Amino acid sequence: MTTDLALRPAARPVHARPARRAVPLHAERASAALALRQIWTGALVIVGSMGFLLWAGTEAFHKSAQQGGSLMAPLADNPAVRAIYGLPTAINTIGGFAVWRVELFVTLLGTVWVALATTRILRGNEETGRLDLVLANPLSLTRATVTSLMSLFTVPVLAALVTGSVLQIAGAQAEGSWLYGVGIGVLVATFLSVATLASQLVPERRRATTLAMAVLFATFVLRMWADGATNAPVARWITPFGWVEQLHAFGTNDLIPLIPLVLAPIILVLLSLLLVSRRDTGAGLVRADDTKTANTRLLSRPLAFSSRRRLAELAGWGVALVVLGLLSGGLAESLVGFQQTQPEAMKLLQQFGMAAAVTPAGFIAIMNVFYAVVLAGYAIACIHADYDDEITNRLDLPYSNRVSRTEWTGSTAATVAVALSLLTFVLGLATWLGSVAANAGLSLGSALSSAANVLPVAILFLGIALLLHGVHPSWTVAVTGVLTIGLYLVDLIGPALSWPTWVVDLSPYHHLALVPAEAPAWEPIGIMLFIALAAGTLGLFSYTRRDLQ
Repeated sequence: MTTDLALRPAARPVHARPARRAVPLHAERASAALALRQIWTGALVIVGSMGFLLWAGTEAFHKSAQQGGSLMAPLADNPAVRAIYGLPTAINTIGGFAVWRVELFVTLLGTVWVALATTRILRGNEETGRLDLVLANPLSLTRATVTSLMSLFTVPVLAALVTGSVLQIAGAQAEGSWLYGVGIGVLVATFLSVATLASQLVPERRRATTLAMAVLFATFVLRMWADGATNAPVARWITPFGWVEQLHAFGTNDLIPLIPLVLAPIILVLLSLLLVSRRDTGAGLVRADDTKTANTRLLSRPLAFSSRRRLAELAGWGVALVVLGLLSGGLAESLVGFQQTQPEAMKLLQQFGMAAAVTPAGFIAIMNVFYAVVLAGYAIACIHADYDDEITNRLDLPYSNRVSRTEWTGSTAATVAVALSLLTFVLGLATWLGSVAANAGLSLGSALSSAANVLPVAILFLGIALLLHGVHPSWTVAVTGVLTIGLYLVDLIGPALSWPTWVVDLSPYHHLALVPAEAPAWEPIGIMLFIALAAGTLGLFSYTRRDLQ
């Protein structure tokens, strides 16, 4: 027996791959990239939607021109219609008509979204701790705010470019197109700056958002009142929405309103940066009183706590709906007798699906359908508040006790549904008071039934928000918000553009009867409530199965 003692060749040494050279992280670049990453998807969707609406307005002009577009002038000059759509300027031109037809939705889409996005970036990142790693570098809070604002200000620039381009490509006058585009861009920048200032004043994102939205709502209602009232044109000069109207794009193309439009965001941003340097990270200039006696009422169970929470929210939303109800009730009087005095215009309005809007009862119904979007926004905000508590670890304490997820979120859903019912009652009552003051001839029962008619739509979106909260909570605001506004716009512009019936039928708003001018459509109402119940139940079940963020 022999043994092979031959030496085996030594294994070649394995040389480790040289480590890749670490690229130093630039603090300012990281701060800007963080903000850009959080907003770019939403920004593209919103700006694209604004461009699509303007294109739809130009298409509506062509259809109007084929069917006697000059007859739209009496309608556009009516105080009630001016309050909704804004001041008409050169509506006999493609640009002027498109702007008048969709300006309400273009301006609200851009300003509301940018205000929400700004408080999310500036205050939300501080509140959730996302900014801590960036600030661990040699980067001050002021510089971090500046770099975040650089990313945020790409949104108004993009809005201006898309607005001007769409209008000019559609055949509108170039000077008016770009003047209006600049106006929209600076308007969006103005409310970006308002939200920036609000983010310095209060320490919580929720309160900063509420403050920014309150300013937006007040200035928008002031614009509605200025356009609807015959003796208040000066009021347009104290609201940014009025400054855009005063440009008179496609008419005289005035440049003077650009002065306050440009100065407002500059002043607000400079003031905000001054305030940033005077506060600590995670804090606000307005400090809460932490020495008062704790109020422990309605803290025993989730349902009691949710009821207490709704009471604080109801005050602000109730005031907003009272203002809107008084406004729409008071403006209804201007439409008394319109059908008799403008028979030719009525024929055209019938073709555009707008005939019902020019009677007092129909106008109230149309306005309440629009306010259904506001009610749905309240429901979405309440469900998102639960997710906000989840990502900021506020739910750790209740869930560490004998509180189930079903009980917690189910209490939120129940109290929000009750709050929506109360808000619709407040809306109906305020509408009736406004109509009484203006002698519009609307009864209390008609006003309440008209407000209650839109409640199922708000409940429907509450159910959808609950479903997304259980399945993918970070999508709740984005997806439900897009559905809420997008389906309303489908009902608004779909018939005017002769869209297929099945597309328009997708909108729940389209299936609402114009109460009190018409009898309620009970079958669609029942279907909406059934879908809301099914979606909400599935959302609660999914919430018990998923991991907490």
